[in-house]
Amino acid sequence: MPRPKERHKTPKADTLTPQQARLVALLGYSSLVAAAAELGISERTAQRWAKLPTVAAALRRQSDDVLSEAARLSRAELAANRATLRELRDSKDTPPSVRLAAAARLTDDALRLTSDQDIAQRLADVERRLDEHTPPTGTSGISIVA
Repeated sequence: MPRPKERHKTPKADTLTPQQARLVALLGYSSLVAAAAELGISERTAQRWAKLPTVAAALRRQSDDVLSEAARLSRAELAANRATLRELRDSKDTPPSVRLAAAARLTDDALRLTSDQDIAQRLADVERRLDEHTPPTGTSGISIVA
């Protein structure tokens, strides 16, 4: 007699099963299809799990971590890259077109950084103002006057 198809139970809404945690880990470096195959589950089950709030939150955290690490590594290279551009710009042996391109890149980068810092400061100010006007947890912020 054939074995009934195993059903993967959905855990409590606030926890990941060990299989779901492995799915999150696998999705960090492989496709959903490959991750499902590695876990021995159907692609449909993997898709359904990925939509669960706890799994989706774990995937977002993992993605944020990967992006943060990539940004950290990029920042580490920034000084060397800028030094290379300055050398190209300042060397009399560098063709004028390359010197101009290096100068333009340094200028563009400086303008973009200034703009990004300005936007980040404005966003922080807006968030601070919103926090100052956010009602305490558990209240709607609506006052009823009799």
